[in-house]
Amino acid sequence: MKKVLPIVLGLIFSFQISQGQVKQATNEVNHLQYDFLMSKHKKQKTGGLIFLVGGVASIAAGFVTSKNSNSTNYIDFSGVGFIAVGVISTIISIPLLISSGKNKRKAKAFIASENIGFNAMPSLNTRYVSLGLSINL
Repeated sequence: MKKVLPIVLGLIFSFQISQGQVKQATNEVNHLQYDFLMSKHKKQKTGGLIFLVGGVASIAAGFVTSKNSNSTNYIDFSGVGFIAVGVISTIISIPLLISSGKNKRKAKAFIASENIGFNAMPSLNTRYVSLGLSINL
């Protein structure tokens, strides 16, 4: 019984240390996935914002065009085209902005998954920023 306890404790601690170490290959893959998803996020966010701002500007131009027409004898459709294009452009921007946010969350998950482990212990290859102080006596 005396020999079983150190063996069991040794196995438990060795399991915890091996689970806490991070492999270099997965770090490189995670960084490549992170870079890809962040570039995709930036492109989709830019496209979504362009469609949104363009749509709102087109809607405003449509209302201004329809208000400035002086015709009273017939129904004026001069600003309807601008308004329709603006509404369609604004609707197109919604899925782009949503998928941009999803890609950003996925990218953050890839970076966060690097150091996950049971009582994660850093491997010897990790680098930490530190500050040293020495006092000469």
